[in-house]
Amino acid sequence: MYPGGQGGTVHLAYPCSHTGYHERTADALSHTTSYRLHDRYVFPAVGANTDSLHPVMAWWAVLFALSMLARYHPEAWADHIAVDNSKVAVRIEHLLTEALTAVPELLLQTILDVSQ
Repeated sequence: MYPGGQGGTVHLAYPCSHTGYHERTADALSHTTSYRLHDRYVFPAVGANTDSLHPVMAWWAVLFALSMLARYHPEAWADHIAVDNSKVAVRIEHLLTEALTAVPELLLQTILDVSQ
């Protein structure tokens, strides 16, 4: 994500008349993941993994970490979500609001992907 909330776009362009067009396209698509029933995106690999982190796992990790903070460190959680005092409160609120639609869409997409 770029500063200011702007995303980036990558366009792969190569002449279709050259041999290997379909193979290059298939290879490029194999490195992407469908995200929330919309476009395809490239996600980074984590640690020594060669496969990219699936968006469901990324959301799970973030929401799990926040839930552990809220459950086991309620004072710190309260400090983090205090809109008047915390620099991250609005970001946390936005993240949790986004999760309300993102996670169900991702779960549906994952179910559709594995059922094909």
